[in-house]
Amino acid sequence: MNDDQTEFQIRDRYSFYRFLGLSQEGKVPDATHQSIGLLGKHVLNSSLNS
Repeated sequence: MNDDQTEFQIRDRYSFYRFLGLSQEGKVPDATHQSIGLLGKHVLNSSLNS
């Protein structure tokens, strides 16, 4: 799934919020500022260090 599709899914489905550990009041990572890619790298690094 590309960053644009991921951003849409996050905005469209509450289950994505829960999966990513986001709150509804918080900011949604967006594709235009590469924050989805950074989030993915953070999740990957966190899982490798666990």
